[in-house]
Amino acid sequence: MPRPRIEPYYQHRVAELAEQTQNVAEITRRIEQEAAEHGRGDPPSERTVRRIYNEHRAKNPGDRRQYAWFRWPESMQESGIPWEGSKDVLRLLRRHHKVLGIDRCPPIGFVKWCWRVMLAAPDLKLDRQARVAAFLFAHEQNPDAVPESKVRTLETFLIEEAWEVWPDCLPPDVLAFGYPRWIGENEWE
Repeated sequence: MPRPRIEPYYQHRVAELAEQTQNVAEITRRIEQEAAEHGRGDPPSERTVRRIYNEHRAKNPGDRRQYAWFRWPESMQESGIPWEGSKDVLRLLRRHHKVLGIDRCPPIGFVKWCWRVMLAAPDLKLDRQARVAAFLFAHEQNPDAVPESKVRTLETFLIEEAWEVWPDCLPPDVLAFGYPRWIGENEWE
């Protein structure tokens, strides 16, 4: 029987760290440290990190850049977000920096999806917009790991503007992918 695929959280984290020009040994150490800080006993081995790293580096540059840190204003054009989206993007970055520190930025692909969700559902609170964006970013990067039925559930949620009835499929899935790491079940807004 084949070994289970590595958890999506670690796949995303390795890709994110790979875009920060860290080598496999540094990424492995960083992930082990983060896992220990969060009480997780399941960090991938260096061999697994190397495999994920190599798979990520084999992608085309545009796909790889989705994991690079978003920096305003440099990343605006690259992400396809027009300048009119700056206010929403800066609000997202402000929250991210407040919780994780100024030296940590969300990935470009996540910010892109956040802005799209902000346009589609402006009345949805920022924490929920970010959850939806995280879900869609994960789906875009790894469609096989995110069932199409859950994407359709999310679509119905947005169409119906059912802001008070949160789809059961989203919180565990989004938190498993690790984006954004600053959102908790009963936090802000």
